[in-house]
Amino acid sequence: MNTPKKLDPKLREMLVNIAKTGPNHLDARAEAVNEHNTDLREMYERLIEEPASAFKPGMLVRWKPGLRNKRWPQYNEAAVVVEVLSGPILDDTKDAGFTYFREPLDVILGVRDPDHDFLLFHFDSRRFEATKD
Repeated sequence: MNTPKKLDPKLREMLVNIAKTGPNHLDARAEAVNEHNTDLREMYERLIEEPASAFKPGMLVRWKPGLRNKRWPQYNEAAVVVEVLSGPILDDTKDAGFTYFREPLDVILGVRDPDHDFLLFHFDSRRFEATKD
């Protein structure tokens, strides 16, 4: 897939604001909307993309770009697969407007928190990829 180069978000915002004062402000806004739409499609593609190999206990994984939805691990910070569940557990958050509502949690990952404690959390494995290390 051939994707256009992305502008730094702050630079893009500045250019859009500058463009608003001139006759081409609609063109700049349309470009920003198109880039936003492209980003959404790319994130969707990453979410549904099958991993190169199935996750196994002991494997190191990290967030796929743009798909982090939890506090830990940070981007590019590894987590270790502790268990791959036979079937997903659906997050039982009661509010349908909440980010985690019915999220399929199918993997347990071990992460290190800022205090260097080893914590276990359930995650949606679609949001992760194997590390290259």
